[in-house]
Amino acid sequence: MKMFSSSYRQGFSFSIVHIVNLGVKPFWIEVSYFMILSLLGFLALTISKPRTLPSFRPQNLDVFFTSVSAATVSSMSTVEMEVFSNAQLVFLTILIFLGGEVVTSFLRLQLMKSKISMEKTVLQNKIESSNSIISIDSHDSSNSTRNSIHHLELGHEKEDNNFEHAITNSMEDSETINVKLKSLRFLSYVVFGYTLGVVILGSSLVSIYISFIPSAKQVLKEKELNLHTFSLFTTVSTFANCGFVPTNENMMVFKKNSSLLLILIPQVLFGNTLYAPCLL
Repeated sequence: MKMFSSSYRQGFSFSIVHIVNLGVKPFWIEVSYFMILSLLGFLALTISKPRTLPSFRPQNLDVFFTSVSAATVSSMSTVEMEVFSNAQLVFLTILIFLGGEVVTSFLRLQLMKSKISMEKTVLQNKIESSNSIISIDSHDSSNSTRNSIHHLELGHEKEDNNFEHAITNSMEDSETINVKLKSLRFLSYVVFGYTLGVVILGSSLVSIYISFIPSAKQVLKEKELNLHTFSLFTTVSTFANCGFVPTNENMMVFKKNSSLLLILIPQVLFGNTLYAPCLL
């Protein structure tokens, strides 16, 4: 498992570096990301069957619109949410999660880290080439005659000083890049842990609340919604500020469950307004 995880990370890093090497602008990277995500979501939603079959099946355009809306967390749909089956709700949850601001910011950090890693490699090659040039010059100088050294002494000193100055600057730049890489790596871990913590804690609280409150539990029973799917979907949608809920009435059906609303309010803040301050 460790070997697979390591090879996967290396392959993912290589692909990102390859994209950065092509000089693709971040705008086009993000556009391509959301287009691919929306198309994959559309295929997943199309392959999986809605629970209203055979009486009703959404049109392909409606499904594609819902996929794009979920991937861009715009919360617009031309299909009632209760039409989607449990599997389709899971796919929508993944789309919302991957399209949320927190996850996309994490991906931006990976792109920045790959770009800086590439700069580090270029600097290391520059330092190595400078060291090799100095070693060659030193070897040639040691084999020359005293008279040649006497006549070219000042020239050699200037060249050596230039090389040493270049190497010193390159090493300082390399140290700065190392600090940036460590900072980005640490920030990536913080964002990953932050996201995982909010989603796990939030969905757990929603599940526990619905399990112990009969009125909320009855709503899911009447609408034939899976408890864990509903909890995860609602938490991810709230955290990503999407607004989708697996019920046709959105959260209006839970207007008597004020505690559930209080559980969701912090998730809205943590995924949007308080996202940046929480990382400080």
